[in-house]
Amino acid sequence: MQITIISRFNRKGRPTQDRQPDYYTYHITGTIASIIAYRNNMLRRKSCFIIATNQLDYSAITDGEVIEIYTKDQQKVERAFRFLKDPMFMASTLFLKSPKRIMALMMVMTLCLLVYSALELRIRRVLQANKATFVDQKGKPTSKPTARWVFQFFAGIHIIIVGRKR
Repeated sequence: MQITIISRFNRKGRPTQDRQPDYYTYHITGTIASIIAYRNNMLRRKSCFIIATNQLDYSAITDGEVIEIYTKDQQKVERAFRFLKDPMFMASTLFLKSPKRIMALMMVMTLCLLVYSALELRIRRVLQANKATFVDQKGKPTSKPTARWVFQFFAGIHIIIVGRKR
């Protein structure tokens, strides 16, 4: 580490030789070093995380398989929570004071996500079983549309009456 003291003057131009500086600035130069054991310990702590499963039989699935399944499906979970933060969901327009009400709202929103995911799965399975496709946002056929796109696609339809005679 090295500290360099630089004299500073308030007036512009070259100061006279006998003039004392008005103030000083200090510049510190050096390198950063860390304790290797501390750094490795912190990396190890960041590497630990908890993943829960409802599989009670330890011999049925290994810890590595649980992590592999989680990392494979993590994108789906993240996409679902991104849906909750979407302005179209309008969750930000609610103002709740009580922690109990916030927890209740989160429970309802989680239940909505469950229904949303189940609907999306059902749509995709029916399309796959019938070897059918659905037009995506780019106009190309897909067998894996999102439920949100299906909702937006049918947004203009308000009432459908099928097979009713007058």
